[in-house]
Amino acid sequence: EWLGVLGGFSFALNNVMLRREARRPESARALAMFLGGAVVSACIALGLSQSGVQGVPLPPAPAAGWVLGGLAMGAFFLVSNLALQYGAARLPANVTAVVMITEVLFASVSAVLLGAGTVTPTLLAGGALIVGATLLSTRA
Repeated sequence: EWLGVLGGFSFALNNVMLRREARRPESARALAMFLGGAVVSACIALGLSQSGVQGVPLPPAPAAGWVLGGLAMGAFFLVSNLALQYGAARLPANVTAVVMITEVLFASVSAVLLGAGTVTPTLLAGGALIVGATLLSTRA
């Protein structure tokens, strides 16, 4: 749960920083965002794997299958981050919040489809509150 809270906080901070640094060249913002994400996630993964936390093993020996998959995911994240930067630097914060809330929907649906989550009344109520609060922020 703490990794989720840290991820959400970091994502929100990233969006604020994108707005703040909108005048900088897009290439500089892209490099900072991509390298920052890679360094922070690598440090957390290394720290968790070294701490002996259950379920966080070290990566296996390099093999074509997972290395190529990792490179493809890296390219996908790079393209999606560039799209995020383009939009977040140009849209008002309250509009960006509504667009970003779709991440909750996609994450929830993906978790259910992958068998890592179940739809419960509490989950639906929480999702409705999050979406409702976001939509209310656009009225301000």
